[in-house]
Amino acid sequence: MKNATIALALAAAFSTSAFAATDVPTPNTRAEVVAELQQARAHGDVQRGELTRFKAPSGPSLSRAEVLTDLRDARAAHQLPQTTLDYPPKAVGETTVPSRAQVVQELQAARANGELDGIGY
Repeated sequence: MKNATIALALAAAFSTSAFAATDVPTPNTRAEVVAELQQARAHGDVQRGELTRFKAPSGPSLSRAEVLTDLRDARAAHQLPQTTLDYPPKAVGETTVPSRAQVVQELQAARANGELDGIGY
């Protein structure tokens, strides 16, 4: 019992000296944290909310009239979706659903090629 107590005391003494020897960084002061935040805001590195904020383009920009003209031209050429259900926009004249005749033709070709053998058709 006495040996266990001595061993425990020695272990505690050596472990505290080992922890005391490690370098613990000092926390930043409030002024340092505020300065870092202001610098990050100035560089656009701070994100607010769930959406990432983007910096405004720094190059030459279009006037409001030019943007509206481009918008009208794109709408006239059917390059924009008409509703949110049309996103992403489809090219003019593009059909995504085959006609009934195309489906029947593909079915007959598959039957003739034996592609449907063994699946009950």
